[in-house]
Amino acid sequence: IGTANHKYMAHQIALLYQALSAPPLKQLPFKKRIEPQFDDLKKTTEQAAVPQLTDRQKQWLQELTADVMGTTLDFSSPASAPIRPFLSALVA
Repeated sequence: IGTANHKYMAHQIALLYQALSAPPLKQLPFKKRIEPQFDDLKKTTEQAAVPQLTDRQKQWLQELTADVMGTTLDFSSPASAPIRPFLSALVA
């Protein structure tokens, strides 16, 4: 988010959205948090030669990515259930 040009930010969020469609992440609320924000964010990135997200958009994106990372790195969460057998094998 610290970059001077956010031209491709909507594309990156679309990729994140697709990744969140994969099981077991699809049952988590992240996609529902992206959907209402996406059109506004896309408009912002398409309107200027060197687009910049608004402070509100930056804060929203920072909170979203922190929550996604926290959930996916929490190996006790349902999102990490498919990899737990592999983790157990590594620790054993």
